[in-house]
Amino acid sequence: LQLHDMLVIRTGILMLGPPGCGKTMVRQVLQAALTRLDGETGGKPVASADVFPKAVHPSHLYGSYNTTHQHWSDGVLTAGLRAACSRHAAGGRSWLVLDGPVDSVWVEALNPVLDDNRTLCLSSGEMMPLRQGVSIILETDSITHASPATVSRCGVVYMTPPPDLWSSVLDCWLAGLSPPLTDYASKLRATLGSVFPDLLRAYADAVEAEGPAPRHQPATIMTCVVRLMDALISQFCYHRAADTGDRSMQARLEAAMLFSTAWAFEPSLPQKSRPFFNILLRQ
Repeated sequence: LQLHDMLVIRTGILMLGPPGCGKTMVRQVLQAALTRLDGETGGKPVASADVFPKAVHPSHLYGSYNTTHQHWSDGVLTAGLRAACSRHAAGGRSWLVLDGPVDSVWVEALNPVLDDNRTLCLSSGEMMPLRQGVSIILETDSITHASPATVSRCGVVYMTPPPDLWSSVLDCWLAGLSPPLTDYASKLRATLGSVFPDLLRAYADAVEAEGPAPRHQPATIMTCVVRLMDALISQFCYHRAADTGDRSMQARLEAAMLFSTAWAFEPSLPQKSRPFFNILLRQ
């Protein structure tokens, strides 16, 4: 309801909260509800397009002028806005979702779009007005690098993370296990539940000692653990469960858990902290 109210009165919406707190799910539920309501009155479904701004260079985001061929090339964001405006001209709502960290390098250029002018000013000199019904949604976990001018132009929907979100991620994964692995769910829960908090503290201390706070949230790390576990279990456990004893099966699961936990944590650790983390993980 808060997101819907903000979409009515604002062009730009900041959905703020850590990874895994439900930002994308809230948006998808609202999109499905509005699509159903619009469909009952003969309207078109709500269209949305996802863009990851930090994955491309700013010139590829807004567009650039090709001096060799003497023509302007639209960027990813510019093309998305054109498509959204054309869809709305044919009827229906359109959302452009910018998912990822908010950086002043690219977000400042959106200020004219987010205020009452609703116009994107391109470096080619073109002025692209947004049609009514076209909205820009920014999904991010921090607005540290966003200027007050940008934040004041947006409606903010803050999603409070539940405590120990990583534990919920683990419980959901364990609930989806199929036999014969369900017999080991309680052991996996007890082992990961006991060691993961200690590893998180060591991880946070190691990364903070190098400078900035860690970007990877606990829920994100646990998601990496369970996804790696899925890959290893499907390859080394399921098809061998029938011809191996309980001890061998448990050993395979423990090896998969150790491998997954190491690879979920260590790639983002500073090089000098990895030997200590290795010892801690083995203990």
